[in-house]
Amino acid sequence: RFQSVAGVLQPPALHTALLSVARLRCSDATLVQTFERIMSEDLHRLHVKNLPAVLDAFTQLYQSCGENDQMDIEGPEGAQRRRFLARLTSRIARQLRHLRPQDASRAMQGLDRLGFLDPVLLQEASEIVPRQLAMRPAIDTLTLLESYAAAGNADGFMLPCLRRALLPIAPEVAPAALGGEASAPISTVPISQLDDIEAVRLVAAFIALQHREGLLAA
Repeated sequence: RFQSVAGVLQPPALHTALLSVARLRCSDATLVQTFERIMSEDLHRLHVKNLPAVLDAFTQLYQSCGENDQMDIEGPEGAQRRRFLARLTSRIARQLRHLRPQDASRAMQGLDRLGFLDPVLLQEASEIVPRQLAMRPAIDTLTLLESYAAAGNADGFMLPCLRRALLPIAPEVAPAALGGEASAPISTVPISQLDDIEAVRLVAAFIALQHREGLLAA
């Protein structure tokens, strides 16, 4: 029944339907293919802030269908999926600087799980996200770090970005000359915005996440 009405749904309704089906862990491959086809046609109409959630929903659906390696799917279905993921990845790449840091990280995680994480996109995100975080008050970045610690989410992309925003390398020092980033002198400018209790919270969050570089820097 859904397939008969999906084509007339507006992007907000289609987005809501996709998230609902993903939460239900739907394993109907035909339904997933219908979503791929329609979403591909309406991708340009989706708001940029919804793109990470759309990617995450499809990642969950592929896992529910037992299709973790998207490059190994053969036939027309595999070709359609690769075209769709390429379009979605391209849209995310173009809009990366307009995403919230945590949403950009969520997109990187989803692409990595799908095997679609392009090294150029990863490099671009690694430059954009720390800059975005550095523009925030340190307490806001600390709160974000603590949310990752509370969820036990040791995100290999986001944690280094958070560490660089809160404890950046001193700009006058060349890291390469000091044997690596972790041993380079750390700028105290961002962390100086935190009081003693907040500094303790910073260390506690890095301990909870077992993030060695953050502990060494702190």
